[in-house]
Amino acid sequence: MPSFTIEAADLETEGPVIDVTVGVSGAAQGALAQAGQQPSTPVSASLLVDTGASHSMVKNGLLATLQLHPVGTVGVNTPTSQGVPCGLYSVRIRLPHGQYVDTTVIQSPPSGFQGQNIDGVIGRDVLKWGILIYMGQRAQFTLKCSGSEVRRRIRQTDTLALDGQQAPGRCRDTALLVVPGGCLRGRGVDARF
Repeated sequence: MPSFTIEAADLETEGPVIDVTVGVSGAAQGALAQAGQQPSTPVSASLLVDTGASHSMVKNGLLATLQLHPVGTVGVNTPTSQGVPCGLYSVRIRLPHGQYVDTTVIQSPPSGFQGQNIDGVIGRDVLKWGILIYMGQRAQFTLKCSGSEVRRRIRQTDTLALDGQQAPGRCRDTALLVVPGGCLRGRGVDARF
């Protein structure tokens, strides 16, 4: 599973910030190619990893050079207002290790992220594809992303939970793949849960 680790000079104050590029989604790239057009060059952004945010959000104006049109609107609550209508955009977020996630991001209200050293947040819509490890004592964080599989090692004495039942691992030192959709696969193990 590809991963990257970032050391931050002041992780406690700044938080886990990742430099990414934000571009046109894969679906939009395909539509542009069929029309004989080139997609706009992705824009660079510094995004704070925010496990409290259900959705990724970018500051107002960041997406302007991509010439995107909103795919919808969503109401956003701010410290002073509730249900502020904000545009929802289909984009591709490319992470430092080269992997990308096609998702929808919310464009913040005009006052969003003012006075901050970030261009937005990476929310759980992107984090659901990976594992975030926050190492405060070392001023580091690691993000491992897969989108397809997570590797794990078990030993014969380990126990697997399958359909609510406990089942001993069948092979010694077996490498397993835990595939989204609830499958365990490995030498001697092939079960759905």
